[in-house]
Amino acid sequence: MLEPDARVIFGKNVRIHSRSANYVAIYLLIGCCFSPIAGATGFPRGTPSARHMARAGAVTATVDDPSAIYYNPAGLASTKGTEVLVGLTTRIPDTKYSPGSSADLSGFGAQAISNSPELLPHIFLSRSLSEKAFVGFGFYQPYSHRYQWEASSPEPDRRYEFVAYSFAPTVALKLNHNISVALGISIIPATLNITQPLAEIGAPATDLPSEGIMTLESSAFGVAATFGLQLEVLRHIKLGASFHSGVELSFTGDVDFEFERELTLDELSLVPNQVITDVSVPHVLSTGIAWEQGAFTIEVSGNILFWDTFNDTNLEFTPSTTLEITRNWHTTFTVQSGLEYRFQKIAGRLGAAWAASPVPSATLDWTTAAADELRLALGLGYDFSLLRTDVGYVGAIGATRAVPTNRALLEPKGGSFDDSWTHRFTLSIGIRL
Repeated sequence: MLEPDARVIFGKNVRIHSRSANYVAIYLLIGCCFSPIAGATGFPRGTPSARHMARAGAVTATVDDPSAIYYNPAGLASTKGTEVLVGLTTRIPDTKYSPGSSADLSGFGAQAISNSPELLPHIFLSRSLSEKAFVGFGFYQPYSHRYQWEASSPEPDRRYEFVAYSFAPTVALKLNHNISVALGISIIPATLNITQPLAEIGAPATDLPSEGIMTLESSAFGVAATFGLQLEVLRHIKLGASFHSGVELSFTGDVDFEFERELTLDELSLVPNQVITDVSVPHVLSTGIAWEQGAFTIEVSGNILFWDTFNDTNLEFTPSTTLEITRNWHTTFTVQSGLEYRFQKIAGRLGAAWAASPVPSATLDWTTAAADELRLALGLGYDFSLLRTDVGYVGAIGATRAVPTNRALLEPKGGSFDDSWTHRFTLSIGIRL
């Protein structure tokens, strides 16, 4: 840590205010923060509703409670009266990064990076206006990611915190006994906070010292749309589909630099003024087919994430400078399967999923943490008639991936992501009014 009397602090309100700040922000935002479904695709998305998380999210065709706002809004047409669903997910990640031989982190091995536990709340409301019309509102965190380097690392002053919230009003219609449709919007405020040593990312200008710490605090706002469809095509056979539109987030905020020595007036004048960049989350198409009979429900579903339009990132600075980072991500998918068995008032659930990463090996870097992922889920529920309680667990393991040394614009260079686990525990309580 720097001594208080040895540093000069300054900051300005800018659109992510410096070249060094932007390198960190963009690599984290695009590499780590904006995968709409799961950590395998670059960033862990929240999984509201213990009931549906315990089926690994395989509920597109059968979701029938207020959390349909998140999974498939057409499921609102299966709710009754007024329903409320509240809950909390605890996400405990364990991502390990092993530095390469060119990194100055010898002796720290695979413990160089650790993740902090996260608490992700969710609240959903639904109301049937008639036998044909339904409305709902949801509050949840579609994207959330916090991690920091372990205190035992050479430079513990590394912190990344990204949080996005969704406020989602939704309307659903039951066209007939077999077909339901829905439309919703998501109003998404987001924040990004980063602390990073300048020695790892470079000084904000070539003639400025590279010893110190950068702190970035920024925010963004976006709006997305959601469409849903559920239908019963044969007796006991249900189909479902939903579409979540992409959202563009333009971050603005403050950045402060803490240098180890006092700067001259000439050096202060070298700090870049502004940089502008927009980050887009891809469209997501989800489909599912389910068989329901008696006490059993079995569903297989899949998600397609349209990352193929994400070829590069352009950063426009003032004074006039443009940087381009090649990404060349591709469209990817998630496959999910889930089972539910009901015995009187008790329900048991199991699920499994496979999520493929959109990040090719050629453009992988140490900030991306994106690997193919296997998830296993289970859970229990009890129905008290007017009150329902559910608990769910998902354990996910990501494959090992090597980081090319030529892709590491930020230190440390090279290395690999080792097999890492992420644990999610969710408790949900549903109330029928």
